[in-house]
Amino acid sequence: MSYGIVCRCCLVRTPDKDLKTQYTILGKSEIYADMLKECFEIQIPLSPEDDDCGICEVCITRLRDASDFKLQVQECQREFLEKFNAFTVKELKEEMSDDFDDFKNGDDNKKLVEMLGFKDVAIKKRSDKRR
Repeated sequence: MSYGIVCRCCLVRTPDKDLKTQYTILGKSEIYADMLKECFEIQIPLSPEDDDCGICEVCITRLRDASDFKLQVQECQREFLEKFNAFTVKELKEEMSDDFDDFKNGDDNKKLVEMLGFKDVAIKKRSDKRR
């Protein structure tokens, strides 16, 4: 990295690493240009002879955090969908309906009177004489 070149992600600090070089951190391979593309769909035009395609440690840390967060959310969504799809609604036992066909024709009072044996009883309304 030559002096005067800035990080391609923040344009503030000097780059510490190259965007197109593969690094191994804690057993995990990282190519920062690929991480930018996979995480944010950002394609930084890079050519092999470019000396100005670097990234600073601050931006590397932020990029790792963003990449890890994206992977976390994707994994959680997979797990959620597995649990959601595994959830099945138990089938309800279908029971016979209580069908009251005898009382559908609007003459409920007449049939009730017949059932109770009050054939000769007349129904009278009360008058309001309580005043």
